[in-house]
Amino acid sequence: MQERGKPLPIETLPRQELERIQNRRLAYTLEIFRKESSFIHGLFRNNRIKPGDIRSKSDLLKAYSEKDFRISSGLLVNNPEHLLTSYARTHFSQPLWSSSLGRPKVVWYTKDSLKAFTEEMSMMLRAIGAEPGDKILGILAPPPFSSGTLTREACKENELRLLELMVPMPIQYWYKVVNEFEPHYLFTSPKRALEIWGQLRQSNIPCENLFEKGIVVGGEASSKELKGFLGEEFDCEIFDVLGLTEGLFCYECRFHEGLHIPETRFIVSCVDPETRKVLDDGEEGHVMITPLYEEGETPGTCLFNYITGDVASILPSPCECGQTFKRLGYPKKEEEMMVMDGAKLYAGSLQKVVVAYISDGLTGKYTVVEHKDKALKTINSYEVKIQVHGEASSGKQGEILSKMVEELTESNPPAFDTIQKWVTMGRFYIKFEGLEKYSEFERTRKPTKDKKLISIEDG
Repeated sequence: MQERGKPLPIETLPRQELERIQNRRLAYTLEIFRKESSFIHGLFRNNRIKPGDIRSKSDLLKAYSEKDFRISSGLLVNNPEHLLTSYARTHFSQPLWSSSLGRPKVVWYTKDSLKAFTEEMSMMLRAIGAEPGDKILGILAPPPFSSGTLTREACKENELRLLELMVPMPIQYWYKVVNEFEPHYLFTSPKRALEIWGQLRQSNIPCENLFEKGIVVGGEASSKELKGFLGEEFDCEIFDVLGLTEGLFCYECRFHEGLHIPETRFIVSCVDPETRKVLDDGEEGHVMITPLYEEGETPGTCLFNYITGDVASILPSPCECGQTFKRLGYPKKEEEMMVMDGAKLYAGSLQKVVVAYISDGLTGKYTVVEHKDKALKTINSYEVKIQVHGEASSGKQGEILSKMVEELTESNPPAFDTIQKWVTMGRFYIKFEGLEKYSEFERTRKPTKDKKLISIEDG
């Protein structure tokens, strides 16, 4: 590996040269999709797009804006077989699942797909300063889910020692295993890192110095405040990543100012799906991705102009680390948007408030429950369930609710009157739940990710 945190030459290419690589790989990728998938061939034909019509990023985005030429998430979830290349089931491939809620997304990986993703993860490992021989403690979803599988491949490729602890165990035994292994990094989700901190705290076990070089969190959206809290409690650096089963892996560097996009492997844009407008850098919209393969490589699942469900902006200025790859702002999940009389409000933003009250007995965990009328399908209310220790004061509920109103208003100032009306009518409220009761609630949800907003039909 290179010097700690130092980009490779390919990560510092002039934009013009980088775009030449993107355009060459894009032309090859779309052509092999068209040749090896009858469904993709039909999409080209139905949209009257001929081989060679799309030779650049601008051509690709024009086809999206003018013809809605893309692969939808619904197609990937409901009919993934339509997107398989003809050789996918026999060409060193394996299906990996997303660990999101509902019916899992299944993405087929060939040997070259794994190579491309490992290449992206290797960039992240370099950016955070990992070196051959470093030890990684992985607490991630096991196969067939993507996070554990792909981390295993990247650690093998980069000569890192990986210890996977995926089975729940008593925290005292867990602490003994970790102390003996002496990991340099922890790779996990924000939710799991918070749970580990809480269990250590309950057992009066110190958190400091467990992970010498840092904690890498991903798999779900997290706030700056939560990462700051974890960094202070574990006394180490926290690195954020956006890892998608669809192949994209964006990562923080040591400057912690957005997530680097591996642009030699992906074209990433932000768009408005309603107008199909491609947004300028700095404008927030839905993240749209297209993977890129080098000539001769064999992709498994065919994706292009694919909208991921993440909401973010592409940051306009280059990073201080020296990379010329563009960066993605920290994403929000579209599926976690509350809607109050038409006003959209992000449930994940409430994490800032919950983390601020950990010293008052909150554990840092919460879920917004959207209660819907079963017959009318209208939203009746939003209940914020907050996990607390037994000593938490119920007198803090009013104060915390007020802070949540302030936080929601900050991201959408015109919605203030609407939010206040919902509070007054008892349609937006919070509820403290003890450790066991909240844990039981989590078990009934059956999620593998920490989804901040869930919907329940009443009546």
